[in-house]
Amino acid sequence: MRLQRGLYVAYGLASSGLVGLKANYLAEYMAGLLTSAKDDKDKSAAHLNECRRMGIKVLCRT
Repeated sequence: MRLQRGLYVAYGLASSGLVGLKANYLAEYMAGLLTSAKDDKDKSAAHLNECRRMGIKVLCRT
C-alpha cells in the first residue's frame, strides 16, 4: 500500500507540472507534443489541428 501511495504522489506531481506547462507555455507544450508524435502521422495531424484551432502558428521543418 505504501508503494502505491508513492506512485500516486509522483503521478500527481507530474500531472500538475504538465498542467502548469500547458497553462503558461502553450506553444512550447504543443511543440513538445508535435516532437513526441513525429513518427505517428495520425497523432501529428491531430496535434496540428489542435494548434490551428488554438491559433498557434506552426512552421515547417527544414
